[in-house]
Amino acid sequence: FSVLVFLLAIAEFAVGGLAYSNRMEAGLQLGKFYVSLYERYVMSQDPAIGVILTFIHNSLRCCGITGVSVIEIVKQTCPKPSGFMEYIKMDSCPITIVTVFDSRAPLVMGIFIGTGALLITALVCAGCLLEQIKKAHQQINTYYSTVY
Repeated sequence: FSVLVFLLAIAEFAVGGLAYSNRMEAGLQLGKFYVSLYERYVMSQDPAIGVILTFIHNSLRCCGITGVSVIEIVKQTCPKPSGFMEYIKMDSCPITIVTVFDSRAPLVMGIFIGTGALLITALVCAGCLLEQIKKAHQQINTYYSTVY
């Protein structure tokens, strides 16, 4: 158990460091993933992909590849405009995805490293608990061996 928890903690530290150091590449890959979803939706009009696009658009407050609502094919998945300028142009989603991922990379790294620290704390507590259980078991064995 202790070895497994230790390996998980090391993996958490490594993934946190890799996510931070490769934040631009990861953001670009997520942007490419969005473009592939967009293209599949345009070709098939699959409602499941439409729900995913709607979730992405509403979460990031962006609309499609260009952001121009007049020429955007997936207008029905875009959020409702809140101002006059948003009726004409919203943010482009691939660019917004890269920007958000780059700006939130320290937060992602902090989450992974924090989880790793919690695993190390659990490892130390499990070790202390194991020692206490061994000590109690040894005392019980000593008591019964002297009584009987």
